Amino acid sequence: MNTDGIWLVVDGRRIPLRGVAVVGRSPTCDIVLARSVGVSRIHARLSVTPAGVVVEDLHSRNGTFVDGKSLREPRLLHPKDLVRVGSSLLRVAGRDESRPEDQWAERTARIDRQGRQQPPTARQLDALQRLTVRAATVRRFDEAERLTR
Repeated sequence: MNTDGIWLVVDGRRIPLRGVAVVGRSPTCDIVLARSVGVSRIHARLSVTPAGVVVEDLHSRNGTFVDGKSLREPRLLHPKDLVRVGSSLLRVAGRDESRPEDQWAERTARIDRQGRQQPPTARQLDALQRLTVRAATVRRFDEAERLTR
């Protein structure tokens, strides 16, 4: 796997991923999930390796899940894997992959009376994010993945 231009999509935000990144609610973490429920101060570690991105739970209280399965040891992530840390969803995206929110915006764009395409509102994008998190929380990872396409 080419590890140049790897992005981490966290609750709809794209964050460049290089080297090692610690995820948690502590301000000292590389990726801070302060608003996410159920996240430990230092929750998980993501490492970019020549083989791809490896996720590891750092003895968090509520655990880290990959596609609904509890993470017991470091695991190499595959392109469509969804990682749940607390109430947040994380997904690794490559450089050439378009942004899920852009794809969703294209599919849900409205047409105004003059025939011009109108982008979705911030409220609609927010609703999509909440639905995606809810779907993953109840272990409907297929539905969460469909929503982020």
